[in-house]
Amino acid sequence: MNQLAVGRPTGPVLGEIVDGTLPGATGPLSYRLFRPASPGPHPIVVYYHGGGWVLGSHDSDDPMCRDLCKRADAVIVSVDYRHAPEARFPAAADDALAAVRWVAAHAAELGGRPGGFGGLPNPNSPQPGPGRPLAPRTRRSRSWYR
Repeated sequence: MNQLAVGRPTGPVLGEIVDGTLPGATGPLSYRLFRPASPGPHPIVVYYHGGGWVLGSHDSDDPMCRDLCKRADAVIVSVDYRHAPEARFPAAADDALAAVRWVAAHAAELGGRPGGFGGLPNPNSPQPGPGRPLAPRTRRSRSWYR
């Protein structure tokens, strides 16, 4: 998927772009933080790349996250998650929930407004963002899926 990104425009210039790690459900997860150039604090969006829980990374959606950051004047935290089939369901959903909790706890450090964040799935993905009831689905699914 990253090979498809070769040669495409990089997206707008922002105030800051930082790569980091956060504690996931079973280990560290990579993320990319996109911060607007305007003074904050800003609302925060936790973004999960598309790819059906199988493909993609924060690199694959970098230009779109840059554009979203600039147009929305919001901090974007694009989170990588474990992919199937190596990591069985609900691994990716567990990672998504862990990321949302970490971002909420560190909102001010990330340049955001505490309590002012939301989850935004890729619009081409049918998977729920954490703004929807992800945790109850994950917990319920775990009991019958494994």
